[in-house]
Amino acid sequence: MQAASLTTACLESFKAAIKHLKGTPATPENRAEGKEIIDHYTGRLQLLDLSLSQQDARDALAIAYRSIKD
Repeated sequence: MQAASLTTACLESFKAAIKHLKGTPATPENRAEGKEIIDHYTGRLQLLDLSLSQQDARDALAIAYRSIKD
């Protein structure tokens, strides 16, 4: 597979993994779970694109998160 399609697949996987937290109260448990998911997918995106900074990866995840339909 090409890097672009793997990156797209990674972002779709992130959206599926975090969707259940969207719109839930910001309890310590939910925040901790969200942080774990974000950290995991930040690392995955950086492995797919070694030139991607941590902030750029997090920005991509933020855009993907905002695109999740309720």
